[in-house]
Amino acid sequence: MKLHSIIRRSDMLKCMLCHNAPCSTACPHGVEPEKILRHIWFNNEDYAAAGLAESNPCADCPAPCQQACLRPGEVPIQELITRLHEDVAPYLDIPQPCDESSLQTDLCGIPLENPFLLSSSVVASTYDMCARAFEAGWAGASFKTICTLDIHEASPRFASINGADGSMIGFKNI
Repeated sequence: MKLHSIIRRSDMLKCMLCHNAPCSTACPHGVEPEKILRHIWFNNEDYAAAGLAESNPCADCPAPCQQACLRPGEVPIQELITRLHEDVAPYLDIPQPCDESSLQTDLCGIPLENPFLLSSSVVASTYDMCARAFEAGWAGASFKTICTLDIHEASPRFASINGADGSMIGFKNI
């Protein structure tokens, strides 16, 4: 396990983190740079490196992914994947699991492929937010209100309770 990241966001600052990215469709080796770059962006380079093949597919590749990018030549996709392969993967403690069935669970008789559910909150208040969660692999979403009315959320959601001298003595969640 590493104590610090080897690859930083600044190494890929020009990446637009596209959905259905052209870099992924252009890769002749089936590597999905879109997912790898997203893992790096969210400081999860270990998982990105664990998903790579034994041999570096970018080693002798002409890098069509970089030319297909919405910012051609500005995102060093090939270099980032090579650095993951050479500088991160050899130091991983735990390999990526081949069988994820151990994540399956049962909630009140409802089978779930994993224990990750969106809560009944603002994060599950629109179709787009729920769709993004399901695309990321979440197993479900919880709702308290389903209607055709336009829901107006309380804002701000948090407030402080102040004492007589003006100092904060409490915190409330609306």
